[in-house]
Amino acid sequence: MKNWHLFSLKNQMVFGNLISNLLGVQVVGVISLRSIDPPPPDLQQLTGAIDVIFIPAAFLFLFVFTLFYERPVRKFLDKKYMLDQPVDEPLKTQARRRLLNEPFVLIAVDLLIWMIAVIVYSLIFWIVYEGDLNLHRVVFRIVMVCVVTLIAAFFLLEHILQKKLVPCFFPQGGLSRIPKSWRIRIRTRIVALIVACNIVPCLVFVFIIQETFRMTMEPAEILELLRSSILFNSVLFILAGLFLARLVSSNLSKPFQEIISVLKKLRRGHLDSRVKVMSNDEIGYTGDAINEMAEGLQERESMRRSLDLAREVQLNLLPTIPLKVKGLDIAGQSIYCDQTGGDYFDFFELEGQKKGWMVVVAGDVAGHGISSALLMASARAFLRLRSFLPGSLAQTITDVNVQLCRDVGNTGQFMTLFFLCIHMETKEIHWVRAGHDPAILYDPRSNSLRELMGKGVPLGVDEHCKYEENKETGIAKGQVILIGTDGIWEARGPDGQMFGKDRLFDIVRQKSGFGAQEIVNEILMALKNFKGGLAMEDDATLVVIRFT
Repeated sequence: MKNWHLFSLKNQMVFGNLISNLLGVQVVGVISLRSIDPPPPDLQQLTGAIDVIFIPAAFLFLFVFTLFYERPVRKFLDKKYMLDQPVDEPLKTQARRRLLNEPFVLIAVDLLIWMIAVIVYSLIFWIVYEGDLNLHRVVFRIVMVCVVTLIAAFFLLEHILQKKLVPCFFPQGGLSRIPKSWRIRIRTRIVALIVACNIVPCLVFVFIIQETFRMTMEPAEILELLRSSILFNSVLFILAGLFLARLVSSNLSKPFQEIISVLKKLRRGHLDSRVKVMSNDEIGYTGDAINEMAEGLQERESMRRSLDLAREVQLNLLPTIPLKVKGLDIAGQSIYCDQTGGDYFDFFELEGQKKGWMVVVAGDVAGHGISSALLMASARAFLRLRSFLPGSLAQTITDVNVQLCRDVGNTGQFMTLFFLCIHMETKEIHWVRAGHDPAILYDPRSNSLRELMGKGVPLGVDEHCKYEENKETGIAKGQVILIGTDGIWEARGPDGQMFGKDRLFDIVRQKSGFGAQEIVNEILMALKNFKGGLAMEDDATLVVIRFT
């Protein structure tokens, strides 16, 4: 920033207030001279003599006081724009608070000065004229100077604050968040406009009419002077009222137009749009709220994209197509109630010393969401890696449990698991049940359903737990095994009832002759119809194994 620009910025409020006071003195002086009964020369001479002393002294006091009050403001500007140094937070907060309160402080000082002027001028005139009634002229003149000065200072200082200084001190908005700052509210502006356009002209006209009772001229001459004075003052106040009305309407309409424009952009998806907050009134507070909302929407959109990516990654970890190998037809599917979930299923063939074994696994991490998805991904990696190494099925799950216990620590997370191995040549199935619901074995020959039980706590609970391996022989063609999570049978419909396992068993009996994928689709479709459009409360996973 150039030096002259910095100088101008630092002295905007000083000169703005001095101009307001000078404007009040000049406007009232013109009105006084063009009144119906101008003050006599001796009165003008005495008033001018007092003005020569009092007005410069008052202006000097205003100048010195403003410089003293603005010390944090000027220090902020010097550090930021002249020295190019970072501004510490205490100084920044103090400078911003002083800046927002400055119009009120300067207006209060202006009021105090002109109230002192009423006392000083009245006392001098009382002494000089020994109680002459010219005293009322002096009091009225100074009161009018005070009123015009306060109105001019209010609108001019607010304009300077919003248009010149706020962009430098509040580039990101947030005026309403500054503690112990006063607000220039909308109703305050309207009251000031009413005073300027209605009350002040009324007082002037009342004073003009009151002066006619003191005049000794002919009625025709008085009426002519009255007409001329009222016409002059009417034109003056109409022009001033139009200017102030346009200024106030512009200060209100432009921020609203910008707010509407930003809202339209946000609705179209431009979440980086922000409102330029220039005031700490209701409009500024609305702008800050909209900017905070836009930041929240942007964060949510970023999070949603991240969750979509996480969901895509997680789904890629699950088998995407049914597996059909000699003697087996395997299919599975997971439905997540959030973008990501903790349910897990997998099936793969082992190699090396374990060649000929098919692994089918289903698991359920406590809870759902990102944390459950991360634990599920870790468990999948541990299971796949350990399954190909030497060791029994029970030892495999025991080793995986140790690793998960060390990962989850004291977080309270855990995972239930049903780990099944199938060997078609020997017609055997081996399994380990780690706190998971037992798998269901259906035999269409006898139309019987049997649970594959087993002992074992969920993974991640007890690092020293030793798991047991269970075995079943004599697997025959047509038999079906279902491994699922409680998100299926504990799902509740609109009436509050649970889906239950009986509905699941009925579908298995009816569709046992179909392929594994058809059975999965039929069960999940029945679950969807049962929910009646309600969202899932928990993740749901189903794996179907059909011996062909």
